[in-house]
Amino acid sequence: METKFSKGPWQYTKAGPADVAGMAICSVWGDGEVREADTHLIAAAPEMYDMLSDAADMLMQSCETGDQQHASDIRKLMAKARGETL
Repeated sequence: METKFSKGPWQYTKAGPADVAGMAICSVWGDGEVREADTHLIAAAPEMYDMLSDAADMLMQSCETGDQQHASDIRKLMAKARGETL
C-alpha cells in the first residue's frame, strides 16, 4: 500500500529535529537520554515500516496458521501507523 509518509531516510541531529531532505519532520521534547532514544526510534521508522511490510509478506506465504496470524497482526499495526481505524 502506498503511504503518505515523508520519504526516508530520516536522520537524527543533536542540533535540531529529525530531518528529511533539509526539512524538519519532528521535534522531540523530554529528558536528555530518553529524548535522544526517542529521536533515534523516530528516525528509524521508515526503515522499520518497510521491513515489517516485507516480513508480513513472507509470513503470509507460510503454510503455518500462526505465521499468518502474525502477518495479520503486523498489517494491523501498519494500518495504525497510517492513521487508519480498524
